Amino acid sequence: MTTTPNRFVGKIHERQPEIIDRKDYAQWLDPKTPTDEITDMVKAIDDGPLEAWPVSDTAKSSESKGEHLLRFLADSRAR
Repeated sequence: MTTTPNRFVGKIHERQPEIIDRKDYAQWLDPKTPTDEITDMVKAIDDGPLEAWPVSDTAKSSESKGEHLLRFLADSRAR
């Protein structure tokens, strides 16, 4: 699930993931939770706790698999 990006993510992509707060995990996973409550749990976040860093072109392919895809391409992270 994605939404319009905040300023941070908007610099690198036109969409961003919607985030579920840790405190809502159990309720989110409970099949008895009403849809309107689930909708209220899912939200875009402000520019806060997200990080971004360069990745190789291999990491951008949905065909690619493996932990090596999580390695930083460069030492500096984009902020």
